[in-house]
Amino acid sequence: MVASITKRDWEEYMAIGRVPLSVREPVLQSWQRSASSGITSLKSAPKLGESELVAHRQEARRLRLGARAALQKAGYLLNHTGNMLLLCSNSGVVLDVAGDEVTQARGRENHLHVGGRWSESSIGTNAIGTAIHLRRPIQVEQRRALLRGNPPLELCRHADHRSRRRQTARHCRYILAERR
Repeated sequence: MVASITKRDWEEYMAIGRVPLSVREPVLQSWQRSASSGITSLKSAPKLGESELVAHRQEARRLRLGARAALQKAGYLLNHTGNMLLLCSNSGVVLDVAGDEVTQARGRENHLHVGGRWSESSIGTNAIGTAIHLRRPIQVEQRRALLRGNPPLELCRHADHRSRRRQTARHCRYILAERR
């Protein structure tokens, strides 16, 4: 079981440098990277403009093509479950989304949808960005999401790294479930 962290833990860390016992080393390192980048709080992830999104999707066309069938199946399986799956680029941009429509609607409030930018350098500590930075799977559970105004969510990200002929395709499978 992953220890929970709260918005207050983050705020105390940013204000006085107090590190709660429940914070694991990868999350603390992400907090440090976020603080050094000057990211203190955002209500939602930045969103790409239409032309930027088209360019990112074009650059990741092989990844998107390879994931298309899996996303379609996941969309069917996740419907009415309170879960969704996001396919992200190696820079943390959400390329495609599948799953429960209600959960997707809630995610859109914070740009947790196609075109949202979830790298640590864009939004600060978040499991998509942290998994991409670490180049390995990570699970982050937060009793209260650190972005201001977020509803309670259980966040779970898994980064995949697969070697290809000329490039390394790094993508992030993202599952968002409302805590029950």
